[in-house]
Amino acid sequence: MINLLHIAEGWGKSLGWLDIDIETAELSKERLKICSSCPYAKESSFLKLFKGEARELEAIYCTSCGCPVNEKSLVKNEKCPKGKWKE
Repeated sequence: MINLLHIAEGWGKSLGWLDIDIETAELSKERLKICSSCPYAKESSFLKLFKGEARELEAIYCTSCGCPVNEKSLVKNEKCPKGKWKE
């Protein structure tokens, strides 16, 4: 089920609007490492507004759930649809 608050939190942290604590940063790093070798992860470029400037960035999205992994990984309560992230 889609959680709009999680989506807002992930994008808020990704865009620098919300602070990222050390624990969340480490968790995100672990999750991105797992996703980087997952067959469901695909690289794509996204146009992202970052601190008032539009930039085209390379990012990973999940073909299983369709989520941008960079943003999803920043939300502690999110889960991998394939169960690859530890609880």
